Amino acid sequence: MNYIDILNKIQTDMLAIQSSLNELRCIDDTSIADIFITRQEAADMLGKGLRQLDRDCIRYNIRRQKCNNGVRISKRDIMRHLGYFAPEPEDLEPPEEEQMSEFDRIMYRHNKRMRR
Repeated sequence: MNYIDILNKIQTDMLAIQSSLNELRCIDDTSIADIFITRQEAADMLGKGLRQLDRDCIRYNIRRQKCNNGVRISKRDIMRHLGYFAPEPEDLEPPEEEQMSEFDRIMYRHNKRMRR
């Protein structure tokens, strides 16, 4: 077996392991449905600072909840932001503004603000 064959085998095995890990992540998503973690834990999961986390929560509609004189972040929303879950239908981008009626634009913005 030469050097290139060994590298190809390693790469194939790594892809198989990654595929298996992705399946494991998707098997049971109910365990994180209602878990809220601290801002620091969420920032550590994302590899970002607290201020950047706060900006991302606004930008990507990550739910925050005031609890015990602090703020807790939805772990499910963090996992969705990382790409482990498919986005909810209401989180998808709206149609082009030109295609929406004035009423639809107002309701979309209102619902977006209410979810924060």
